[in-house]
Amino acid sequence: MDSMKRKQPSLLNYFPNKKNVSQTAIPQLNVDDNKQNNITSDLVFDNDIGNFIGKKLDDHTKCRLLENPWKPLKNFEYPFSIHKKKGKEEKRFLRNNHFDQYPWLIYSVSKSGCFCKYCTLFLTHNKGGKQNTEELKKLVTLPLSQYSKLLGKDGYLEKHNQNHYHQDAILKSSDFLKTYNSPNKQVNNILNSERLRQVQENRNRLKPIIETIIFLGRQNIPFRGHRDSGQIIFHDNENSKNLTDPTYSIVKNEGNFRELLKYRVMSGDTKLKNDLLNFNSKASYISPIIQEDLIKCCKEEILSFILDEVNTNQFYSIIFDETTDVSHISQMSLTLRYIDKKNNIYERFVGFINCHDTFNKNQTAIPNNDLSDTLIDDHLSKEPKLTGEYIIYLIVLF
Repeated sequence: MDSMKRKQPSLLNYFPNKKNVSQTAIPQLNVDDNKQNNITSDLVFDNDIGNFIGKKLDDHTKCRLLENPWKPLKNFEYPFSIHKKKGKEEKRFLRNNHFDQYPWLIYSVSKSGCFCKYCTLFLTHNKGGKQNTEELKKLVTLPLSQYSKLLGKDGYLEKHNQNHYHQDAILKSSDFLKTYNSPNKQVNNILNSERLRQVQENRNRLKPIIETIIFLGRQNIPFRGHRDSGQIIFHDNENSKNLTDPTYSIVKNEGNFRELLKYRVMSGDTKLKNDLLNFNSKASYISPIIQEDLIKCCKEEILSFILDEVNTNQFYSIIFDETTDVSHISQMSLTLRYIDKKNNIYERFVGFINCHDTFNKNQTAIPNNDLSDTLIDDHLSKEPKLTGEYIIYLIVLF
């Protein structure tokens, strides 16, 4: 009786078939068979060119995508597209030999299609065709997901391989890899070789000077002397003993900074001696102004290190107190106290804040036309009222 029953129509029979000429099908990947159990892993993402389409890339990323793009394994189940031919549906597969024949062809898992790695990274314009009016899409900005008519003289891959914009992109990628792997061959470095030599020479000249400044600061030794400008006098040189020479001084002590440089020369630093004797008047690097600039640079480096430590360890407190200097100027010393991950306690001095200057500068930022000059001068001469709120403001401002 069961065999005599009429077959019930399916629900799908009441809906017309779709009239799509072709469609792309990507087979379901078997994790065990393909051994690609983490196809959306960071490795695939980093090397999948489809994730970088239309983005501004650095040189390191470009080099990685050119030399090590994501490649399917040998047992990878390649996708296919379905096409109707003479009323029948036929499958056209993407195959491994496509990648062997065209090395520039790469497959993108994220975009489910193929791209040209050269045109994607080094295309200079988005127009192509015989009159350069057609917008470039497949293999360049959009994935190629239709796999019929790929090979042959009129195949899509061969046509792309013969395009002028594709050949230009290959040349640009080749030049890019040469300069990236050999920075000394870059045009700007070749043209600036003399400048680079001068920069290196100046750095070598600055090195002993900076080391001397760091030594004096670490030992809390003052810099200045009675004579702190001009050429350093080496009294072992007979030419420097001419009493009629305006640069000669009976006072041989030129201050700790300059005397320490002379001590380095006496210890055998001949290069430093040559630099000090043959310096350009505008590039001595030992003048008081340069000393201040180098001290400021050292301060910024130390402060940056301290703030990085505080940010890393998160827990900190602020210690401040009134400190009057030798010129009787009232100022506030600022110290940061923090605990590292090993429960070690550190207290780092970060600087002084002149409360008068900071307070008056902010009080006069907004002029008040109702106050006379006398009242303003009297107001500025008074001791600033440092409330807790204003002290925190000073610290943040610092």
